[in-house]
Amino acid sequence: MTYHYTVLLERESDGGYHASCPALPGCHSQGDTLDDAVANIKEAIALYIESLAAHDEPLPVEDILIKPVDVVTTRARCPLSVPASLPALLKRSASSSIGSAAVTPSTFAPPINDALSSPCMPALTSNPKHCMRSS
Repeated sequence: MTYHYTVLLERESDGGYHASCPALPGCHSQGDTLDDAVANIKEAIALYIESLAAHDEPLPVEDILIKPVDVVTTRARCPLSVPASLPALLKRSASSSIGSAAVTPSTFAPPINDALSSPCMPALTSNPKHCMRSS
């Protein structure tokens, strides 16, 4: 008998491919090449189905819908370059402004002002790895 299931194939960072069948929980395999991974997951699915049949368990019905989507973000890739002299400048400015007005970003060099006013600044203060845009 022929069964039809959706298989997900993911390239692994260290080489090869990971294969899984979402409709069959725990049904995973892998292979060095895409063809190997497909052959191995087919074998794993066949064994999974045989095991279900041997235990008089029903076959899961696949209810998976795969739909590619486009996602647009407002974040931009923001490499923040801070001059090596910034810590000393901050220390000097802070000590000279004690008792007077607070130090503001406009106190510093224009590149710092540009970075602070960029659309990525909120992300930089919380989690810089989320401050990206695909090119």
